[in-house]
Formats: sequence, C-alpha cells, structure tokens
Amino acid sequence: MPKFRVSEKENGFPKPKKVNCFQCAKEFYIKFVLPRQEYSQKNSWSYWTGKKSNQQICDPCLLKFYRNKPVYWEQVKDLKKRQQIRTYIYHGIIS
Repeated sequence: MPKFRVSEKENGFPKPKKVNCFQCAKEFYIKFVLPRQEYSQKNSWSYWTGKKSNQQICDPCLLKFYRNKPVYWEQVKDLKKRQQIRTYIYHGIIS
C-alpha cells in the first residue's frame, strides 16, 4: 500500500496526479483508484504496450492510437488489453 504525506491528501484521499501526455504534451490528471489503492493505469503507456516506460497518454491520443489499427495491433499484443480498451471506448470511459 503506497504511503502518502498529509499534504498530498484531500479529505483523506490522495489528490489526482498531474502529468503530461507524451504524444501531444497536454497536461491532464490521473485519478486515484480507492479499491486498488493506486493511481489509474488507464493512461499508462506501459500498461497497454507491456513495455517498461514512465510515459502517460491522454484519452484523445489513446483514442487516436486505437483508431490507427496497424500501429495499435503492433503495439498492443495482449488480447485482454485489446478487449479492455474496446470496452473503455464503448462505455465512454475513453472518449
């Protein structure tokens, strides 16, 4: 379980983490997921590709990446991850 300083918490919960997209350099926030006690992996490039990286990707760039099928299929090898990104898009989690 990650340890947080008191100044990092808001109402007892960690504040969203401010990051920049490695594709468009746009600044966005990553929310803390209470059940997992971690920050969301949805925008983590390494989560989708399986390659070690500290890069984050914003939702619009992730959607563009998904729509570019040859690149998407080459980068995302895990079939469960492919299904998960489709589900996120279908349910509007990534839009």
